[in-house]
Amino acid sequence: MKKSLIYLCGIILFMILLPKSSFPAKGEAQMPKWSVGDTWKYEKSLDLVNTPYFYEVIHEVNDTLFIDVDGTNHKVYELEFTAEMLGTRSHHYISTSDLATVKSVDYFKVLGEEGTVVHIYYPPKKELDFPMYVGKTWTLTFSEDEYNDYYRFRVNLTRTYNYTVEEIEYVEVAAGTFECYRIKSEKHTGDVSYIWYSSEVKNIVKKASELTGQADLELTSYSVADISDEGENNIFTLPYLMFLIFIPIIIVALIFGLVFMRNRKVKESNVPLMYVQPYDAGPQQSYVLYQQHPEYPPIQNQVPITQSQSPSQGPSMQPQSQIIRCPNCYNTLLIPSMERQVSVQCPFCGMGIKMD
Repeated sequence: MKKSLIYLCGIILFMILLPKSSFPAKGEAQMPKWSVGDTWKYEKSLDLVNTPYFYEVIHEVNDTLFIDVDGTNHKVYELEFTAEMLGTRSHHYISTSDLATVKSVDYFKVLGEEGTVVHIYYPPKKELDFPMYVGKTWTLTFSEDEYNDYYRFRVNLTRTYNYTVEEIEYVEVAAGTFECYRIKSEKHTGDVSYIWYSSEVKNIVKKASELTGQADLELTSYSVADISDEGENNIFTLPYLMFLIFIPIIIVALIFGLVFMRNRKVKESNVPLMYVQPYDAGPQQSYVLYQQHPEYPPIQNQVPITQSQSPSQGPSMQPQSQIIRCPNCYNTLLIPSMERQVSVQCPFCGMGIKMD
C-alpha cells in the first residue's frame, strides 16, 4: 500500500514538474507549417529622398525542397517575392525547421541582360524564434555573403540583432485586425524597429521603424491552408499524446496492484493460527504461534488452534507475546515474550530470526 502511494505521488510530481516546452502553454505561439500556395500580399514602402514610395510585394510558397549550401543539406520552403511595379522578383529559401532564411536570390535586368545577386547567411537568418511568448529574448549574429554575377563583385557583411518579445496586442492593417506578438529588434548600430507576428496569419503582419514611426511593411491580404495540427491553442503534441496513453495505463496498473494487495491481506487473515516448535528456544518458550501464508506448503509438527480449544488444551501464551513477520517469506509469527535473547527459525523458509 505504501509503495503504491509513493508511485502515485511520483506521477503527480512528474506532472507538476513536466518541462514547460512539452505542452504549448496559453499565450505561446508554435512554429507554423506552410503549404505550397500560401500567399501573403504586403504594401511596402521605399524611402526616396525622404519621400515614401509604396508598392505591392507578394510572398508565395512555391515548393518544398532540399538545397545544398557549402556541403550542408537544408530542407527549405521556396518562396517567390514579386514586385510588379518595380519589375523585380526574388527567391527566398527558408528552413522548414525554424523559418530561418538560408539563402536568397534576387533577379534583375540591365540593358536587357539578366543578372542575379545571391545572398547566403551564416548561420541562417532567424527573425522569428519559436515557441514565441512574451518576455522571450534572443540574439542573432550572422555573416551575409553577397555575390553579384553581373558586375562580378562580392561583399561580406556581419550584423548583430537583439530581439525581445514585448507584448501581445491587436494590430489593425488593411488585411484586418489581428492578435500579434510585438517584437523589438535592435541592430548593433543602434537602429530599432518592430515586428508584429500573428499565428492566424502564420507570418509577419507589420514592420515599422522606431525612427520614422512609419510602417515599412504592412499586410493587405493573405491566403493560407488550414492545418489543424498547429497554432498556439493546439495541445495535441507528441509528448501530450504519450501522456494521454501512458498515464491511464499506469493508473490502471496501480488500481490492480492495490486490489491484489488487499486480497492478499484478506487471504492471510483467513489462515488458521497454529503452534510449532521453535528453533533454539528454552523450555518455557517451547512454541511459536504462526499464521501460514497460503503460497507455502504445510509444515511438520503443526498443531491447529480452534475456537473450541481452551488455553489449557494448548501451550499457554504470555500476555506480552510479540507478533513479527519473517523478513524473507513474509509469514506472520507470534513469539511468546522472552527474558533473554533467543534466535527463532522460521518454520516456512528456515531463516534464523534473532529476537531482542
